[in-house]
Amino acid sequence: MNKQQLANKIWESANKMRSKIEANEYKDYLLGFIFYKFLSDKEVEYLKKNDWKDADFPKLVEEDTVTVAEES
Repeated sequence: MNKQQLANKIWESANKMRSKIEANEYKDYLLGFIFYKFLSDKEVEYLKKNDWKDADFPKLVEEDTVTVAEES
């Protein structure tokens, strides 16, 4: 999946979710997602500073149907 496909999938998901809530409530969800992404990036940064390598982080891809199903 390239970056454009990922972006399209994210926007599609966001539009589906947004259609069920009022526009003024949507910003609360969006800000939460942004904050979650910020925290995730900080956690990865911290772990890398403490001797974690890229190989220590599992890669979740949509084609890995077993792991994706477990995460749902």
